[in-house]
Amino acid sequence: MVAPRKTAVKRAPAKTAAPQAEKVDAFKEYWLRARNGNSAARRRPDALVLGPDKGFDPPVAIALPTMLESIDDLDLALRHGNNLEVLRILLGSEYRRVFAMFDKYASTENIDPIELLDLLSEEVQEHFFGPGSTDVAGGSRAS
Repeated sequence: MVAPRKTAVKRAPAKTAAPQAEKVDAFKEYWLRARNGNSAARRRPDALVLGPDKGFDPPVAIALPTMLESIDDLDLALRHGNNLEVLRILLGSEYRRVFAMFDKYASTENIDPIELLDLLSEEVQEHFFGPGSTDVAGGSRAS
């Protein structure tokens, strides 16, 4: 029996980590490109303010999120048609006050609170994304 021949294992050259300065420079390049890019085309719509005319005193300001995690959460809620979650994200800390007011109004006026939330969600989405943004291609269950 012949002993197996030992071969030298060739190792890849060790990867050296990029210096921190190079990483920062790459990020700075993205930052500069984004800052000089289409920022005018990506202008954020003004906040939608629900004031005393809509029963909110003090007013409730609804704005699009600015942090990527919340933007991602909003995108998922919109894709799934989850109006409750859309409003929860956009209303932020004010959502409990709005929901409580809708519950109170719905119980005294015999209106479905979900219908109120759907109407608010539609108004909010049309404010930020334009008229027809809540239309569903091919109709919806209610159509």
